[in-house]
Amino acid sequence: MPTPRASETWTSAASAAALGSGAATARPASASRNPIRPPRRAPSTRRQATASPRAVPTTSRGISCRSTKTRRGGRAGGSPLPGSIGTSSDFIFRAGIVAPTLDADPSGTTRTSLRRQAVERVGVLIAGGGIIGSAIACALVERGVNDVCVVDLDLAGMYASSELNAGGVRATWWCEPNVASCRDTIAFFEAHADEVSLRQRGYLWLYDDAAKFARARERRAFQERLGVRVDLLDPAEIARRFPLLDRNLDQIAGATFSPRDGLVNPNAVRRLYRERACAGGARFLNRHYVEGVEVGEAEPGRRRVERVHVVEVQKGAPADESGLLRRILTQHRVEPEASLDHPSLRPEIFVNALGAWSPLLSARLGVRDWAVPVRRQIAMVDVRARDLPPGADLHGAGMIVDASGLYFHPEGPYTLAGFSSPAEPSGYEFRYDGEAFFEAELWPRLAHRASAFERCRHVRGWSGLYSVTPDCSGVLGQVPGFANAFEAHSFTGRGVMQSWAVGRGIAELICDGRFGALDLAPLAGERFLAGPDAFVKEDLHI
Repeated sequence: MPTPRASETWTSAASAAALGSGAATARPASASRNPIRPPRRAPSTRRQATASPRAVPTTSRGISCRSTKTRRGGRAGGSPLPGSIGTSSDFIFRAGIVAPTLDADPSGTTRTSLRRQAVERVGVLIAGGGIIGSAIACALVERGVNDVCVVDLDLAGMYASSELNAGGVRATWWCEPNVASCRDTIAFFEAHADEVSLRQRGYLWLYDDAAKFARARERRAFQERLGVRVDLLDPAEIARRFPLLDRNLDQIAGATFSPRDGLVNPNAVRRLYRERACAGGARFLNRHYVEGVEVGEAEPGRRRVERVHVVEVQKGAPADESGLLRRILTQHRVEPEASLDHPSLRPEIFVNALGAWSPLLSARLGVRDWAVPVRRQIAMVDVRARDLPPGADLHGAGMIVDASGLYFHPEGPYTLAGFSSPAEPSGYEFRYDGEAFFEAELWPRLAHRASAFERCRHVRGWSGLYSVTPDCSGVLGQVPGFANAFEAHSFTGRGVMQSWAVGRGIAELICDGRFGALDLAPLAGERFLAGPDAFVKEDLHI
């Protein structure tokens, strides 16, 4: 995965409308349309190039999903949210919703923006436009919800976990909600393999502890019962199938290999979700930072989000040369000179999908969030072809997870390698330690397992954030004590690989009042109040 870079810019209304193209692949048979909303004509097919480097086209202020045909002024009524959350009077889209204005700059770019007004009513407001927020928007519009708005400080995601992760996808976990949600998401990726650049080369997981490998053997039956194939390998089989790993295999108790797992382009995944959401009329508003939330009483013992106050932040270069985005994301405030406007939105439904920044939004709701942000560092290394042992195909490999906690896989002409230091403190830190990190953490572990890395060269690297919970499983469900607030965040490094199932699950909760395809109720944030017996304790994480 390359270092963060400037995103492309859509330069015309036609280009903005094209974000919906390619999104009308077959709607899942189980998805129901809102009967009040007529079906939309499928847009023309257009594919995103998924070759590295990853790129996500976006305008400087927002993805214009409705092009120049967006209606202005009041709405006589919209499609109600189907389902049973609360009463119909609580959640039907009321009349008088003010649609966003569209303004054109001299270059002809059509941009969606919220102009200052008393309040804009929004059907579903999603805070966070990364992989999870985009997946939720996609799932909602494909269930017929036609008033979905996503706000994000930086849709290009320069500091987002969606942008900075390693791109691995696996269903090889030890807890059922994690296995099942990743399995279903991988099935979605398989149906869109070209669009997301899916490479199903498998995950190899090495164990040097006999007790841990015994547990892996024991969990194999559970995983295969859920439809996930897992092969057990002894050291001799590891050496035969993976000649790259030619050092110290006598210290390995065994390994698991899951052939359906693999790698994707996270940017392409996020783009696909956004395209499909935009095809259904969703709006993505860029440079919009959630500053505050007004909470009222819905009924005795239950509150509701009444208004969300947003700061529209001045545009700037996607590469953030000024450091403005970084300051906002680490200091959690917008400098007055960077503020353009302060719109307010009144959502019928509000969703917290802010990833590592979810605790800040939870605090504004008066709810405890148990997740903490933790820095993770990744490097790109160069391995010379002449250093490979006979029969080794480094660039044809999948993800390899070493017993030391090191993980690596091929990425373009290089090898992507990462290691999560147990001593890393929590906090919003994006500093990359560079050559020092490579020399201290990566190179010794790489060279210990494979002679090809003895002379490898550090090329570049970056850091991003995991949002880590006490049990290393995500948070998904209705916000405790709220009638109209939901949350989906803190997946501890696996947001990409759970994204499709998570989006579907939140859409089911909002529209139907319950989970349908999968029972994801164990991931509700309330489990942390109940104590360790309610935890979804996931040990197979890196």
